[in-house]
Amino acid sequence: WNASTGSLIEAKSFPDAAIQFGALSHDGRLLVTARPDDWVRVYDLDSSGNSVQFAGHTDISHVALTANRQEIALGLPHGLLVKSIPSGAKTRHFDGLPGIVSATSHSIDGRLIAISCRKSIPIRGGGGLRIQEDADQRIAILDAKTGDLIQSLNETPATGNKVRDIAITALLISPDGTMLVSATDDLALTLWNVGSKKMIQRVEMAHRQKINCLAHSPSGNILVTGSDDGMIKLWAI
Repeated sequence: WNASTGSLIEAKSFPDAAIQFGALSHDGRLLVTARPDDWVRVYDLDSSGNSVQFAGHTDISHVALTANRQEIALGLPHGLLVKSIPSGAKTRHFDGLPGIVSATSHSIDGRLIAISCRKSIPIRGGGGLRIQEDADQRIAILDAKTGDLIQSLNETPATGNKVRDIAITALLISPDGTMLVSATDDLALTLWNVGSKKMIQRVEMAHRQKINCLAHSPSGNILVTGSDDGMIKLWAI
């Protein structure tokens, strides 16, 4: 789609049935589609839709592409698996999560990864992901190579200080790595300052149904949201 006019640029059909998850690379050249049962497929949009398939992964809950387009991140029960797209080999495995990964986002420079679970995810550093239960943390921003915790954020209601029992459905790190956007199943969007951990803005009822995906323009000043309500919205940041 043309972001300025809303007109359709190109439509592609793929043989995959019941696609439940998808991700597009920052440069628009790779597309990932996935079903929760057993496989993920990566399409090269510059080469007539040629694809690479990864099978044997059950209960997939989320997919994402790393910024360099060389790796794919798969949300699995109690872990996040990162695999090489060219070879299919495992490169990193963030395990021990107390719940299913609901959303991830990689920064454009590849340094940061934001991750959330359907439960809160307190994290200690030390080169790995070590988890303990704690109701006060829901989003963690990690060093993408070591897994060390850089920052943690709380998804809180608009009024009050107690964390609500809500699920994070999508995350997005800004191009410069200073801001993060979270979407939650109460249909809200929240914009965070990563350094200060402060909420910059919260938009209630951003959509009428669940918000599934977030994307930004290369400059970072336009946010795109997609929802089960059939709407794609563009927001000025």
